[in-house]
Amino acid sequence: MLASKQLLGCLLRSTAHIRNSLDRSASSWQIMAGAILERPATLVVPFSPLQKAYLDMLTELEAEHSLLSDHELKALEEKKALAKATKSAGAAATRIKLADDLVNEWKAELEAFKKRYHCKPQTDHKLDDINRHTDKALTLLVLRKIGDKEHWLFPIVDNKENETLRQTAERAILECFGDSMSIKTLGNAPVAFYKYKYPKAVQEKTRKEGAKVFYIKMNYISGMPKLKTEFGSKIIWSTYDEMLERLPPIVKKAVKPSFFVTPNIDFTLFLDAIAQKDELRKRHLIKE
Repeated sequence: MLASKQLLGCLLRSTAHIRNSLDRSASSWQIMAGAILERPATLVVPFSPLQKAYLDMLTELEAEHSLLSDHELKALEEKKALAKATKSAGAAATRIKLADDLVNEWKAELEAFKKRYHCKPQTDHKLDDINRHTDKALTLLVLRKIGDKEHWLFPIVDNKENETLRQTAERAILECFGDSMSIKTLGNAPVAFYKYKYPKAVQEKTRKEGAKVFYIKMNYISGMPKLKTEFGSKIIWSTYDEMLERLPPIVKKAVKPSFFVTPNIDFTLFLDAIAQKDELRKRHLIKE
């Protein structure tokens, strides 16, 4: 019984010590939260060379393994009849519309439709225009002055007492842009984090060792963002590469893993290898 009381006392003292340590640690850092606001692509991204080659291969395999349609059977019969008619003496030189002629007309109609309604991504818009690069995801950056220098950053604000990181990140958008646009927050957990220490003068003034910054992912829904001057001088909607060029190194290192970007890999040798029918047959992708 005595041993149990001693053990309970040790546990309580340890718990109190840990709680005090955490409180001191939390109070020595300034907690901040920001929003990584993305405008998703509004146009379908074209196939990569590998995707196009794979699609062509599947289409070819499907054509080889499938039965002929009624239209294809009719085209074959017409070819045989036409060849027989041209060989026969005194064949009439009349011109009739064959199945192949219909196919050519359909192809021409399809190309005319594509040419008329093809939507190209707009790349000549200004950097602050949300309608630029409609085939890519864009990320919002704000030019803010920190100290005597200006930096491209995500919208961030200080965390208030009893406020979640999600609420802080949403407040960052609200304080920077008001109700000029609507957004959708993607979850409660931060996708990126970094910390930095303040200069000695700032530490003495704020009594904080530094700042810990957390980022929450959000999607742009609608509206035209209007930046308040007290939170920055201008904004840009940046592509992934443009964002990495402008962010400070510490921020870039922290947020880079939270973005999924298709790797730019040269598949030339692979595509050359599978381009030959013999290679496909070796791999049993085409039946003899």
